[in-house]
Amino acid sequence: MTEQERHPTTTEHEAAKAEAEETPVAAGEEEEPKKKRFGMRKKGPKKERIRLIPIWLRLIIVTVLVGGSLLLGIIIGYGVIGDGEVSDALKPETWYHILDMMQGN
Repeated sequence: MTEQERHPTTTEHEAAKAEAEETPVAAGEEEEPKKKRFGMRKKGPKKERIRLIPIWLRLIIVTVLVGGSLLLGIIIGYGVIGDGEVSDALKPETWYHILDMMQGN
């Protein structure tokens, strides 16, 4: 391949652009508006959304689920993985002992 075959000249670019611009659009094939092409919609009056679960109840549910996960993790970690008694995992004396060991007492 020669250098000219690899890189078309500017006149070839201009001819291709002119040909693309002159190509007529069929009668029923008008160009779609941008809003349809990109999934945008017309802004109209907003519909009021009714929530099935109110936000305050969602916060309570999430808090309870996080707390339950924490307790379950403590029980599994101390009682099953750590070879301790499952019932000892929730006793305050156990946690005081763990905190004393961490502080070096």
